[in-house]
Amino acid sequence: MKRAILMSCLIAGGLSLGAGIALAKGPAGGPGLEPIQFEQLDTDQSGEITREEMQNVARLRFEAADANGDGMLSLEELQAQARTRADERASRMMDRMDANSDGQLAMEEMRPPRGEGRMFGRIDADGSGGISQEEFATAQERMRDRDQKRRAN
Repeated sequence: MKRAILMSCLIAGGLSLGAGIALAKGPAGGPGLEPIQFEQLDTDQSGEITREEMQNVARLRFEAADANGDGMLSLEELQAQARTRADERASRMMDRMDANSDGQLAMEEMRPPRGEGRMFGRIDADGSGGISQEEFATAQERMRDRDQKRRAN
C-alpha cells in the first residue's frame, strides 16, 4: 500500500512538473494554475517561442520546486509542490462555487463537471439511459487510444 501511494505521488509530481510549462504562471514559472499566455513564453518578444525559451520556463519551475536548491527534487519537494497546487485549486473552487459565501459547499452548490451530461450520452451508445459493461469497456478503450495519441504528439 505504501509503495502504491509513493508511486502515485511520484507520478503525480512528475506529471505536475512535466506539465509545468502548460500550467506555468508568468515567465518566472511560478506555481500558478492559470493557462500560460504566449507572451509569457516569448520572453524576447520576437513573436516566436524558441526551444530555449520553453526550456527556461521548465528550468525556472524546477528551481521553484527545488526548495533546498540541491538541483534534485525529493519526494517531499514534489509533495509540497502538489499540495500548493491542490490548495490553490481548492481555494479557486470554493470561490467559484460557494454561492451563499458561507465558506462551505453544500451539495446544491456543487456543479456537475463540464460536459458530464454529454459524456454520459456518448458512453450510452444505444441511448438506453444506462451504461452497459460493453459500453463502459468501449469508452475506456477510446480514452486509452486518445491518451496514447496525445502522448505520441
